[in-house]
Amino acid sequence: MHPEMHLDPELDFVAEKNRYSAFAPGSSRLETLLSGLNRKQLIFGGAATNVCVESTARDAMQRGYQVIVLSDATTAFDNVLHEVSLLNIRLFFGDVRSVKDITREIGGFESFFA
Repeated sequence: MHPEMHLDPELDFVAEKNRYSAFAPGSSRLETLLSGLNRKQLIFGGAATNVCVESTARDAMQRGYQVIVLSDATTAFDNVLHEVSLLNIRLFFGDVRSVKDITREIGGFESFFA
């Protein structure tokens, strides 16, 4: 985690992973955590779009989760790889949105984009 990032243990959960997909067997506690929270919609940010983000998004969709990937909160080592991965996700595994668009849909964050 970034040292300036404030984590509230009452509101925030951390699920570290050791494989490309957070849903790979033995990779993380993410699926157990999500099940306990009764969550079925996931919004992804992270690196690298074409490896970890796409791998986890693919596995999430296969497990019945609604997947949304944030186009401007993910990155890859090469922009072509990033764009192709976003296209794969959009075509096969979930939705792709910008941070601005998704925060407007969720509500309460409009002041960040004024």
